[in-house]
Amino acid sequence: MGWSIEEVSLGFRVAEFLMVSAASFYMYISNKNKATNARLDVLEKRIDDKLDVHGERITKLEGGPTHGHLDEVHERITDVAVNISNLSGEMLGMKTVLNLIHEHLLNGKNK
Repeated sequence: MGWSIEEVSLGFRVAEFLMVSAASFYMYISNKNKATNARLDVLEKRIDDKLDVHGERITKLEGGPTHGHLDEVHERITDVAVNISNLSGEMLGMKTVLNLIHEHLLNGKNK
């Protein structure tokens, strides 16, 4: 039971057709996925941009603080912290002077 050359040739052609079909189908699906991913990336960016715009609009409409307002508050808090630090240093100096005066008065009376 041998196979004739025509049967072997037909088998190779069928195998070749199946392999080319499989490769073509794979390329079609692969390219379709790339195109879909590209469209999804564009849509995602557009949605993010619109969300940013809507967020800014809502903030303006509600009258809530913006980043600029928060920056101003941060600067004011920093200024207050610096002033408190300066006052703390001055109070420490006054304490030292008062201790020296107190010591002088106490030692002066004992002599």
